[in-house]
Amino acid sequence: MNNKKKIVVVDICYTLFKSNTTFDFFKYCILKGKFSFVDRIYFKILLSKLSPFFWMVAINEKLFKKDHFKYLAVKLLASHDVEMVESWAEDFFHEYLKPRTIGLTMDLIKTYEFSEVILISATLKPIAKSIAKNLGIDNYIATELGIKNGKYTGRILKELSGRKLEALYAFKKEKVVIDVVITDNLSDKNIMATADCKYAVCHNSKQEKFWSSLPKVNILHI
Repeated sequence: MNNKKKIVVVDICYTLFKSNTTFDFFKYCILKGKFSFVDRIYFKILLSKLSPFFWMVAINEKLFKKDHFKYLAVKLLASHDVEMVESWAEDFFHEYLKPRTIGLTMDLIKTYEFSEVILISATLKPIAKSIAKNLGIDNYIATELGIKNGKYTGRILKELSGRKLEALYAFKKEKVVIDVVITDNLSDKNIMATADCKYAVCHNSKQEKFWSSLPKVNILHI
């Protein structure tokens, strides 16, 4: 008799919450006065479409297929205590994310309470840690940040975008069988294709058309 738990892989952004959790976290922290005036100006310029800097970053991102905006945003965390940023992530979860919960997928996860649920997201690790803790989920894999002497360095060590499958195998230390995948992220097609049971969270017709190309996909309309 095989008593091995099913492995259920779950994305975070726009799958569990109507949020780009990385950038919404920075916006939340700025709104709450967590960063200096200079840092706030830097972030505003980074994301302003009126700024030449924005378009330079956007072009580089398209050319090199790398999330340059995230790499540059993470610089805001340089020299901030890990424990302090984690406390910001806790506040962010309760004040910002909870009201943006996607009930359909949260209810779906509850049906797998006796399975091994693993959150896998390209969001930042302190954000994923807070979400996992508050949802009662033991395992999470997220973008790793550089830390030195208990403070963030402002650098990304391991970016998860497009690398979730290999990150899962590294986390489990073997090429495990994935029983269930729940995601809205189009870049998760490779990990979705390996799953026995597939749930595609769709916010629009474009996503629905994309995911419908995979066999045996369950479409969740949000």
